[in-house]
Amino acid sequence: MNNLDEYLSSYLTLIGFSSEETLLFTTLIKKGPLTILQLSRGTAIERTKIYNLAEKLIKDGLLEEKLDYKRRYIKACDTSRIELILKDKIDSLNYINTNFSNFMSKINLLSNSVSPTGVKFYRGVDGIRQQLWNALSAKKELLSFSYRQFIEVVGFKFFDSWAAEFERRHLINKEIRSDEFLKSEELPTSEYRPFVGDILRYLPNKVLNIQLAMDIYNDTVALYNWNKGEIFGVEIVNKQFAELQRQVFQNYWNLAKPIQRQHALKRVGTSSPQLCYNNVP
Repeated sequence: MNNLDEYLSSYLTLIGFSSEETLLFTTLIKKGPLTILQLSRGTAIERTKIYNLAEKLIKDGLLEEKLDYKRRYIKACDTSRIELILKDKIDSLNYINTNFSNFMSKINLLSNSVSPTGVKFYRGVDGIRQQLWNALSAKKELLSFSYRQFIEVVGFKFFDSWAAEFERRHLINKEIRSDEFLKSEELPTSEYRPFVGDILRYLPNKVLNIQLAMDIYNDTVALYNWNKGEIFGVEIVNKQFAELQRQVFQNYWNLAKPIQRQHALKRVGTSSPQLCYNNVP
């Protein structure tokens, strides 16, 4: 297979056609209309299978049937038909993407109806990333105890994608930051990445010594830990437990001091925004 054949085959595979279907199509593009027998010889695919593949591709619009006297020829469609097929695929993917949140909420309803309580454990960087993405299913807001910057463990690229999706869903994050968080911001590798909907407050260690990160949303309490090379997380799904943690958070939220931004939010830019911590020693 030459580079051109390889490229065409890869592209058609991405659209959704099998390797044998793409072989039929590219063969017909190169050789023009062929009979079933000629196609079988040119592709090394048995005739009975060619019949089934051709019928499917004719139905899909990728191939066309041509009758000439007593012979039946199969020919490739023109590129405008492929463009239409591609547009249908894009429309379907856009619909799937737009309705994914609704789909997940329905799945969660079904799973909660079977077992309202569950505990899941996560390990490594990918585990923490999955937990953070799960938190985007929050119905309205996240309540967060922040230990250090999540960028340390999940990286800038993932965090920016997460923040963009957070903003797209118009969520709110009430976040309490610790003394440990302030220390992490002073590291040379630290880079502040604010996002819309993040409401910040500060609580000193003498009031609450935060030693891991926690999110509370819906009926879920998510714990995150990355320390001394150990990276793991836990999700506890229980309505009563989540409600208890929500009350605990609210009490500390009332004690915490607001953090004011010195200038407008700008998650991606040439300079990193700074924060002004009220009453922070």
